[in-house]
Amino acid sequence: MEYYHGLGTLFAISVFSRKLKVDDAVLGIISTVSKICGTLMLAFARNDFEAYMSPLLEILNGTSAIALRSIASKLVSYQELGKVYSLFGVAETLMPLVFVPLYSRVYITSLRVLPGAIFLVSVLATIPALGIFG
Repeated sequence: MEYYHGLGTLFAISVFSRKLKVDDAVLGIISTVSKICGTLMLAFARNDFEAYMSPLLEILNGTSAIALRSIASKLVSYQELGKVYSLFGVAETLMPLVFVPLYSRVYITSLRVLPGAIFLVSVLATIPALGIFG
């Protein structure tokens, strides 16, 4: 799946950002919507084909981190940029400490009812990003 994200990021940056001059916030929204669509498809996949096609919907997801850093670099002074990037790094490092136990608990509890419920948790965790970019 990382291969798809790399291709999607390369496409989004070269086409949307460089050629079409799309704003970073719009790029972030496109990336977040791509993530939500791919995750919803995976949550409700009825067969292998649908599960394997979900990364195609999620192909632009890798662009959100780049858009977020780009927006931050424009809002923060040059002297404070290192602190902001450090905060991003700490947040990215701490996320597994929160989400891995949460995902494990949700998966174990919902396995018999809806195995894809864990992906719905991912969608719920991604929705605030739309507010950040919007």
